[in-house]
Amino acid sequence: MMDQKQMHQFAVTYHCGDEWGEEMLQSSDLGNAVEAAHALFPSSCRISIREVKQPPTG
Repeated sequence: MMDQKQMHQFAVTYHCGDEWGEEMLQSSDLGNAVEAAHALFPSSCRISIREVKQPPTG
């Protein structure tokens, strides 16, 4: 059985010239989220990433 990694939610704020907004990413860690964000947006875009803490369930 595959070991299920804890997934984290990351909010990516992007600025591409006049275009800006926020995208949600799921990733196992910040490094992977950064790589995913750079893959999504061209290098001319400014991006910032922060982890979104999930409220504890229950």
